[in-house]
Amino acid sequence: MIPINTHRATFKKLQPDNADADKEGYVSITNLTGISCNVQPVSSNPAEMSTGMFSKSHILYLSPTYSGIREGYRVTISGLYDGELNRTLTVDGVEDWSKGPLPHYEINLSEQLK
Repeated sequence: MIPINTHRATFKKLQPDNADADKEGYVSITNLTGISCNVQPVSSNPAEMSTGMFSKSHILYLSPTYSGIREGYRVTISGLYDGELNRTLTVDGVEDWSKGPLPHYEINLSEQLK
């Protein structure tokens, strides 16, 4: 079975600002830019967070050749399942399924709704 990769993902991590040590900003990770992946919603219903905001959960399926993804990274997905372009989500967890008939990473993502 070959996974269907219909999306492009660009990962960013929080990094201190060189000009001002008190500031941080998200910067693209060079080896995790524009990579093929597949994103699926966990549920069609948004979940309420403890802060009173709502969020939607997604799972990103990715080749095991892309390692080094950590919780807290931001990921911009182009061509997400509902047709919206360049939606930004947060990495909540990474599961390594590198053994078995179809090795892959499952990355849990969340998207805060406005």
